[in-house]
Amino acid sequence: QYGLQFDAFADAIRQNKPAPTPPIDAINNMKVIEVDHLLRGLAGEQALFPDFAAALAIERVIHGIVRSAGRREWVTVGGA
Repeated sequence: QYGLQFDAFADAIRQNKPAPTPPIDAINNMKVIEVDHLLRGLAGEQALFPDFAAALAIERVIHGIVRSAGRREWVTVGGA
């Protein structure tokens, strides 16, 4: 079932067209998995992700995208 939907999604991307909306049960399943991961992390059963280090790296990339778009050129995204 999901294989055909993934194929439709991949075809849309290749053709530079809007991707089809995923079925609501796929979205609900993902939310259940995300909440399970969060609760297990808060309970100390597994590591939470993203952590603050990953969130900072993501934020640096976002700011790099904005700078790059404003300058209309590639920019370096640094760490530390």
